[in-house]
Amino acid sequence: MMADARHDMSIWPQGLVHMAEIIGPDEALKLADVFGGQRVYIPSRVTDGHPYLAVLTRDMLAKVCASWLAGGWFELPRGPMRDSKNKSIRALLQEGHAHRTIARALKVSERHVERIAGEMRQEARAAGPQQLSLLS
Repeated sequence: MMADARHDMSIWPQGLVHMAEIIGPDEALKLADVFGGQRVYIPSRVTDGHPYLAVLTRDMLAKVCASWLAGGWFELPRGPMRDSKNKSIRALLQEGHAHRTIARALKVSERHVERIAGEMRQEARAAGPQQLSLLS
């Protein structure tokens, strides 16, 4: 039986892979679903009221607190498909689709599409005038 793309760690952002190495892929995905895109302080020991306790057991959170993440802020990526979606956004922008249309189709914010478009303009400027004319 073939695993779905959501469980294909080869397309996961590095931060999500790091978390999966500590607590396992299923628990990492649960965290990403709830806390993806948010910065959370990781204490060196489990504390009552830690936000991750809404998703993880105390034992799972203890693994995170005992890891190299302890004592710092950690921003968990939104999920495994972000890189894939960003590639799709770039392709649709190259085809000339409107930001709003892309955002709706891929279920992302218009602001995210605008951010990717801005990155593409910067990359085009760095590549030279011919590239820039394609994105203007």
